[in-house]
Amino acid sequence: MAICYSAIPQTRLGNNVPMAIIYNPLPKNNVFLRPRINVEQVSFYEDKLQVTVTKSAQVVDQWLFKTLSHYGFKNLIIGLDIEWLPNLNPGEEDHPVATLQLCVDRHCLIFQLLHRDAMPVTLRDFLKNKNYYFVGVGVEDDAKKLLLHHGLVVSRTIDLNQLAFRKYNNHKFLRMGLKRLAKVILGKDMAKPRDITLSKWDAEVLNFEQIEYGAIDAFVSSQLARALNNVNVQYFM
Repeated sequence: MAICYSAIPQTRLGNNVPMAIIYNPLPKNNVFLRPRINVEQVSFYEDKLQVTVTKSAQVVDQWLFKTLSHYGFKNLIIGLDIEWLPNLNPGEEDHPVATLQLCVDRHCLIFQLLHRDAMPVTLRDFLKNKNYYFVGVGVEDDAKKLLLHHGLVVSRTIDLNQLAFRKYNNHKFLRMGLKRLAKVILGKDMAKPRDITLSKWDAEVLNFEQIEYGAIDAFVSSQLARALNNVNVQYFM
């Protein structure tokens, strides 16, 4: 029997409670409700990332269900990043966000927003749940783009530049990109090939280099937050 997962916020305690996961059985022989799940393995130093790449709302439901069931429903740190087709014409607006990358520990999701079959309610609830901390470099700008282009509200963002500044009390951290922060704080080099950065993120099928790039960005964001949070735990409270 196939399982369709969805999540609804519990309302008895307001917005600061975990999501409740519910499931409904689907007919086993209904092939339209059983999308193919594409899971790639991406390596970053000693870490092996399991990366789910999808356009399917149902696959997003399943990823959230499995991830939250494993890691819990409270005070979760999630690396968040987005990609879009670059606009190289000065003065013109950015193209809409093409992909949303989320990473919890070594489990990552790349959701192809421009090719989605539907917008999962579970994802909306997940992003706006105040028990979860979405971290990244420029994450507030990412959240604004997600709201503008896809109506997704990200309730609780923590910028890694601000977090590093609070820990080290040095303004140089406010000007660092993700690659530089990873080198200084984690001692790890990140590849940022320009041809991948400027590639067609709106493509219906992403190539492995794009998947690797997107997943590592979100993963490193979560690892930086954990490293910085070891000293400055009160920033998350």
